[in-house]
Amino acid sequence: MNEPTWSGWIPKPVDTQDITLPPHLESLVELLADNAHANWGEQKLADKNPEAKKHPLLIPYDQLSADDQEYDRRLAVQTIKMILKLGYTIHRSAPQDAE
Repeated sequence: MNEPTWSGWIPKPVDTQDITLPPHLESLVELLADNAHANWGEQKLADKNPEAKKHPLLIPYDQLSADDQEYDRRLAVQTIKMILKLGYTIHRSAPQDAE
């Protein structure tokens, strides 16, 4: 069980242990993890507080440590599993060029 935070909040994410990530979605994990990190970085750089712009993880995803990349991957995996648990399906209709 999770420990309460300083505010007393106890995080209770949906249990997705019964969901197996289908092989065709495994390549999506790295793309989502990289994009999540880029979104986080963009948000940090837009912060009006100059101290927020000095975060040690404000580096490209591929330069993060393995542990820091794993944090983003876990978020991506849990997001995909939650989508699947809710009954949605994910399939690629046609390759899209990413900017």
